[in-house]
Amino acid sequence: SDVWYLNYLTISWQDAYSYDPATGLTSQEQELLLGGEGALWGEMIDEQNLLPTLYPRLLAISERLWSPSSKNDVTEATDRLTDMRCRISARGVPSAPVQPSFCEELTWV
Repeated sequence: SDVWYLNYLTISWQDAYSYDPATGLTSQEQELLLGGEGALWGEMIDEQNLLPTLYPRLLAISERLWSPSSKNDVTEATDRLTDMRCRISARGVPSAPVQPSFCEELTWV
């Protein structure tokens, strides 16, 4: 699936979060599944758009890979990813918004 290709800007963090890498695998194949990756190809990436292109979709992929497969509710993930987005933004890491909300530490224009 292309869902975890981070350079496809039409794929939302919700799409990335909803993807289950074990879909279509037999139970034996699922036991062999060790992880996954969010790949970003560089043809259209430079220092201006690298981090906002990665985040928050990479945060969504990371949570899915580190959590049990049963933890897959986008609505429940929204607040967690918003909090993480605010933390990384406060540390100077540019990130696209998770939802129409705000981080108290950030200046909005």
